Amino acid sequence: MGDPGVDPYASLQSKLDEVVVWPSVYTFKFIMKTELVARFVVLLEGHTYTTRASGEGRHTAVTAELFMESSTEVIALYRRAAEQFPGVIAL
Repeated sequence: MGDPGVDPYASLQSKLDEVVVWPSVYTFKFIMKTELVARFVVLLEGHTYTTRASGEGRHTAVTAELFMESSTEVIALYRRAAEQFPGVIAL
């Protein structure tokens, strides 16, 4: 794993602030084991999302477009996903 003193989201947040005018709609994409989807989508409660299973059905992609006030909100959702669902891949 990386240096514990380095925020793994700092670079992404900086890039988001350079290229996005906030507030804005932001597209989140996650890939996870299919059995996690029902619990994971609670993070997206109240928002529209789509799911797409892999060919074998072992993994599922979840895509959601959410209205975000700032890059801080985007990073907060990524952090919650990573903390609550280890192994989920954020794209």
